[in-house]
Amino acid sequence: MKDISLRPKKQLMNLFEAVQKLDNLPGVNRSLIIDRALDIAIQNKNINWQSLTEVAVENNFNGKIPSHVVLKVDESKFLKVKLQIQATFGVEKVTIPYTIVLLLTLYFIHLKQQVDLLKQDSPISDLPKIAKKLNHLDFKVDTWVIKNRYEQSAYAKKQRLLSVCELLIKSDFEIKNQLISQNSASLQRLRDLVNLDKYFNVATTPTIPTTTTLAKILAGIFIVRVSNIVDVVSNRNQLLDQIVNQLEAEFLPLENSTNNVNSATYYKEVYAKMMGGKT
Repeated sequence: MKDISLRPKKQLMNLFEAVQKLDNLPGVNRSLIIDRALDIAIQNKNINWQSLTEVAVENNFNGKIPSHVVLKVDESKFLKVKLQIQATFGVEKVTIPYTIVLLLTLYFIHLKQQVDLLKQDSPISDLPKIAKKLNHLDFKVDTWVIKNRYEQSAYAKKQRLLSVCELLIKSDFEIKNQLISQNSASLQRLRDLVNLDKYFNVATTPTIPTTTTLAKILAGIFIVRVSNIVDVVSNRNQLLDQIVNQLEAEFLPLENSTNNVNSATYYKEVYAKMMGGKT
């Protein structure tokens, strides 16, 4: 074990107090908090530490800030995590106070996620209804054809449909991953059909499509489904209007809530980003 002596600022005390409230630990157990945070960091080697620099923690420390704080840490664990952080930021050195701040933020988000998972009405009942209905997106048509249907559509409100589809994808990683998988499969079928690789000196690596591209595919799915069940164009537009209105009713409030650091949704988004898109 190694002693680390710090001159704490309010941000550090704010983080310690916020974590203590969630973990039910009194102030004297700050070293235990850091040790638990180190364990979380070591268990998840691909943490996006960069995402933690923008996190707002819902607490306001009002006590007296001590002149110094001494923490007992496992030197081996601490070094491993410092190397993780340095690799993320691409730097050769990270200060100890900054490492502690990132560790506390990591542990706070982890605890927040655990608290939300223990609630009986979360996370399943919080999933938007539309996301539940779209849990199977296995289409025979290639995704580039579906995307083209959106782009060529004469539907007057298709930009609104696209915008809310982007919100849906950002809030539901299962749907996002399904769309990415199907898009990759479609591109691979096309590459195999025309033997594209023979024109390259090296094997081409598929890239992950942008959120806008995925949203166009998802919007195209709505348009294709409506076209398949409604013959009259005016009736198709009415049904699409209903879909857009329902999506906006469910996802615009969700988007707004991510700006509120007191909401569970905010921390779910942060946790997912921190874990590289994993929920």
